[in-house]
Amino acid sequence: MPKIEHQRTANFPAAAFESALVEVLRGIETQEGPWSGFTFHVGIRDVGLPDIGYIAVPISLRCAPEPNDAEQFQMTFHVEAQKNRGAFPIFDGHCGVTSINAMRCNFWISGVYTVPITSFGIFFDATLLHGVADRAVAHFAEDIVMACDATLNHEEQQYLRYHLMEHA
Repeated sequence: MPKIEHQRTANFPAAAFESALVEVLRGIETQEGPWSGFTFHVGIRDVGLPDIGYIAVPISLRCAPEPNDAEQFQMTFHVEAQKNRGAFPIFDGHCGVTSINAMRCNFWISGVYTVPITSFGIFFDATLLHGVADRAVAHFAEDIVMACDATLNHEEQQYLRYHLMEHA
């Protein structure tokens, strides 16, 4: 089973990013609100064709927080396609947040993917689609950081609005 690892830096304190991460991943898991239909996606260019769009596969995600220490927050997760599950890889792994300093943190994701157990699945993963799962997870990491950023910025805007109205 091939292993995949990615990390992205976020300009938020780790504790704030952790709470946004839990909110975003739970939203994807329950398919509620803006997270309904969340996808793993890759560009057409990623599969070796002319850059004319992208391929998106709506996902089902299950996640659970793990016991953590003060240095690192971590969750386990399982991702598979919502439909035609036997036609797409399954990704199992961990993601988490590690503090860099008071105002920055790293979001990281690592795990393994399993290709469909068919000779076609193994052949395509080793040849034509080599690296596509890695790029899908890289895009997922970027999407999660952007979703957490949007969640936190919205909360900051709400806080400032409330705070300004309270003291006006």
